[in-house]
Amino acid sequence: VQNLRHLASAIDCLAARSLSMFLMSCMVPTSTDATTHRLVGKAGGAKVAVFMGKPLHQPVLSNGPMAFANRDNLVAAAAAYHRGDMGSL
Repeated sequence: VQNLRHLASAIDCLAARSLSMFLMSCMVPTSTDATTHRLVGKAGGAKVAVFMGKPLHQPVLSNGPMAFANRDNLVAAAAAYHRGDMGSL
């Protein structure tokens, strides 16, 4: 349960813009207007999680897979990760 709370907290802080950039790097537009996308997986298939929500329109700071709205939260999350406080998946 504690690991899920940390994960939920991290997801809550994740900025929509960073997630969109990550998802777009994995997808190939199927039309010129780029409203439809096709996910290309390897022979073994692919697992996909799709998140959506209202754009936050706030600053985004990122370091590797972590993205937060301010430096203090980013530094705190990185320290928690390095201490092993976020558990494992």
